[in-house]
Amino acid sequence: MADPLRVDALTVEGDRIVWAGTLEECRASAGSDREERDLAGRTLMPGFVDAHCHPLMLGQTQSWVDIGPHIAPSIDALVAVLAEHARHLPPGVPLRAFG
Repeated sequence: MADPLRVDALTVEGDRIVWAGTLEECRASAGSDREERDLAGRTLMPGFVDAHCHPLMLGQTQSWVDIGPHIAPSIDALVAVLAEHARHLPPGVPLRAFG
């Protein structure tokens, strides 16, 4: 987002960026039959698709204790949630949590 890689504008055709540069360059590359969107000083970030997943880990965490902030918003709540779940485990079985 900083020089020298910063650009003022993009020309998009369909789902492809076909030009990146100054506003004047992009207007020229898009031609007169164009639609413009002003981001009013905001930054356009590219979208990323993470094409991998961890199905084994997802399966493992289904048996773990959810201690996310919606469940345990404080240290006292966290300790209480963990203690409650630990009471139901056989001796020697680890208590696992996520969130």
